[in-house]
Amino acid sequence: MSTLIGAAVEVAEKKTEDVVTTTSTPPPVVDRDPIARLVGGAREQGASVDGEDGLLAQLTELVVKSALESAS
Repeated sequence: MSTLIGAAVEVAEKKTEDVVTTTSTPPPVVDRDPIARLVGGAREQGASVDGEDGLLAQLTELVVKSALESAS
């Protein structure tokens, strides 16, 4: 993963933390620890986090399929 993408992820995480701590929104549905492990595992394997075949695309596909299956 490029340094630019890593920096963007860090900025997004910081902004998310700021929003969560300064507003009265409900807690996130997703626990950050499993996500951090997935991202770390992808990096260790040399896999891309973004891109067409990256971790994000794979997770998105799984979430969409799961939502469609549960709606049936």
